[in-house]
Amino acid sequence: MKFDNILVSGCSWGDLDFFSQFHPDMDCSWPKWPNILAEKMNLEPVNLCKSGAGNEYIYSSISDYLQETPHDEIGYVIAAWSTAPRRCYKIRDRWVNDRQDLRGDLPYWIERSIRTKYAFQNLMEQTKLPYMHLQMISLYRGHLWDLLKKPTVPYEYKKMKENVLKVLRNTKYKFKDTYVNWPTDEELGGSTVEFSVLKEEHKISDLDRHPNAKGQMKIAEYIYEQLG
Repeated sequence: MKFDNILVSGCSWGDLDFFSQFHPDMDCSWPKWPNILAEKMNLEPVNLCKSGAGNEYIYSSISDYLQETPHDEIGYVIAAWSTAPRRCYKIRDRWVNDRQDLRGDLPYWIERSIRTKYAFQNLMEQTKLPYMHLQMISLYRGHLWDLLKKPTVPYEYKKMKENVLKVLRNTKYKFKDTYVNWPTDEELGGSTVEFSVLKEEHKISDLDRHPNAKGQMKIAEYIYEQLG
């Protein structure tokens, strides 16, 4: 018997095997948002979310699955995008993710992410499967916060943020309404789940900003509402 699946890929925010590096003794086996959402939609979850994943992995894992699976088994597809500086690659057929690419700069990483997202949109339009994509965590804020930990002048930080917003504002790539929170930044009229949907009560702790059990439920509810 065939079941309609909901195919989801993303980062640690949906990873079934997530564990907290800040609280290693914490039991984090609570239900994750892709599985909660699947239950709400009466679909079987195919959860490809992976801790540390960047946008290349998210796109590639969905694309590869679609090549290997009859499309009549898939009821919905969701890409939950990660931060732009992450670098994804394979070693011995296993995905590896670096927190920050050693090549390029922040505007380039943003541009690369935009092209990846546009490729996802084109792939989904070609398959004619129902789909959605959204910015789960900020494309750039984590990178800028890391910079603030180093000896850097405030002007450099401000200039880098202005350059990021300029790339997002002026990109020639056009996205359909299926990208529910484009252009992914609150200052440009977009949003992220990380900053627009979740509150402090939805985070594990001050140290670990991943969603807790309540946060996972909140994410699933938010995405379910976007289905209209």
